[in-house]
Amino acid sequence: MYFAFIEITYVGDQDIPNHVSDSLMSAVSSHIDKKTVKLEMQCHSRNVLVLCGSFQGDTMRSPLKAITILDEALQRSLAATGLFEEFDVSRRSLGASPATGGTEANEAVGGLRRRLRDLLLFPRV
Repeated sequence: MYFAFIEITYVGDQDIPNHVSDSLMSAVSSHIDKKTVKLEMQCHSRNVLVLCGSFQGDTMRSPLKAITILDEALQRSLAATGLFEEFDVSRRSLGASPATGGTEANEAVGGLRRRLRDLLLFPRV
């Protein structure tokens, strides 16, 4: 099992509108195998969107593959929805954390949550 996230910045003049995040989440969901990946999207600090994926299954053998699947789905979704120029994808943050189950899985989730919390509390300038 792997946990992956992507953080991108909305370049609009205001907070991320609900219809933008909703349409992006819908598009990303259509590019991901829902049987093996659980998605979550959160909007933070006015203009930061964080897309998280929990990857399960025997075919997922590396964190690189997990983050690649999530990133490709996001890129396709931004292009399909016409939102590609609304987000700064060149400066996106990517992260992945492996877990094998049980306590390790809980520790991996906790580590990813701590990393996300740090990103949200102390955003890059």
